[in-house]
Amino acid sequence: MKTNITKQELNEGLINVRSAYRLIFEHQKRVLNTIDYIKDKFGMKADGGNKFFSDPISIKRADYPEVWTSSGMWAWDFLYSYCFEFYFGNQEIKIDDLSFRFDLSVVQVSDTGFWDSENEHKTELDTQTFNAVKSSESYFVFVFESKIDGAESYWNDKDKLGKELYPFLESKENFKVFDTTNGKCQNSKFLMIKYNMSDFIDQQATDIVINQYKSFVFNHTKLEL
Repeated sequence: MKTNITKQELNEGLINVRSAYRLIFEHQKRVLNTIDYIKDKFGMKADGGNKFFSDPISIKRADYPEVWTSSGMWAWDFLYSYCFEFYFGNQEIKIDDLSFRFDLSVVQVSDTGFWDSENEHKTELDTQTFNAVKSSESYFVFVFESKIDGAESYWNDKDKLGKELYPFLESKENFKVFDTTNGKCQNSKFLMIKYNMSDFIDQQATDIVINQYKSFVFNHTKLEL
């Protein structure tokens, strides 16, 4: 903890902290409204998600208190919306009498500063090693997998998604597509694509992105969402 500040400096800093929390609330409210709208447009029903970048806070089994806290926890552990996956669920779809299943998530990446940084000593616990705020981005990353119904999923847990997501965020690529069956089925694919959050400024703009995404999925899988 930095201690070489005056009480006046701390009080002035706390004003900024209170403003930041209120700004984050308004931002996250907007994000949640956008996520709900996107999920509804795709007709998806699942509710749930995964926290990335740091550990989630564990629920205690005892009645009081509700969650575990411990010495050595990261401050990021309390900031769920820094990088969070909203899982939309899965659906079945048919192509030429073949049944396919697809899974869909949208990952909120509020700040790419860590992944954009070229500092060889960067660490999650030192924001001074992150890329500059003005040179970083805020993304929604759409994650999609299609497979023949009954086949094993490639994206089958949080760790697998993390192993794909982090290098993707570090890369300069806007999208990633690969065949999960080594050519055995052209419709079985894993897809990720980045969209800047500012692309979802209103309903009309969001509808445009959704239609673009549907075309992106169809072009690579022949599945019509």
